[in-house]
Amino acid sequence: MAKDDTIKLADFGFAVNTGKNNMSLSLGTPLYMAPEIHCKKKYDRSVDVWAIGVIAVFMITGMPPFLGKTEKELKNNICKAEPNIREKSGKLPENFLKFAKDCMQKEAKNRPTAAQLLQYDFIKNAQSAKSG
Repeated sequence: MAKDDTIKLADFGFAVNTGKNNMSLSLGTPLYMAPEIHCKKKYDRSVDVWAIGVIAVFMITGMPPFLGKTEKELKNNICKAEPNIREKSGKLPENFLKFAKDCMQKEAKNRPTAAQLLQYDFIKNAQSAKSG
């Protein structure tokens, strides 16, 4: 976290510039991987939006939205179960829940783009709180 409260997350261990091409390579941490990667389907940039949702839930609640006793169970839950967004203390804001759930849509085509995420109330409210 920077002095201006900016948070930047990066893991370029498997970074690839894909352009708009579909990928099929499966590399990364299973907890953050979108269903299409676990199911060995072609994927695109929308997997990053999925990961943003997972990271946001983890940061806000302290718990990942999908669990499993084994990697196989984790992958199955990511592919088939709804995200479990547990509230740590009190009720989570509706605008956060919408943001997180939209990021973690099972169907990649139903996820917002990164540009669309910037228009979510959760992000706009965080930006106005920072500047206010």
